Amino acid sequence: VAADHGLHVKDLTGQSRVKHICAARFEAMFRIYDERHPDGRRVYSMTQLGRFFNRDHTTILNALRRYEERSGYGVRRAA
Repeated sequence: VAADHGLHVKDLTGQSRVKHICAARFEAMFRIYDERHPDGRRVYSMTQLGRFFNRDHTTILNALRRYEERSGYGVRRAA
């Protein structure tokens, strides 16, 4: 995602509030959170994503919701 947007990983994990960096960060959070094991379990939890992105898990939840609203994609829900 960083390369697709012409950014560094540090930009995605940093505290910048610049609109295009935030959009890329939300996309990265979404794409990582949406990864699944073959049996359907998520690879990473919101807490684990929060640690990677230096944010609280509730911030991750908000970012996922905002990405879904803006992009039209939805996080696949666990059955």
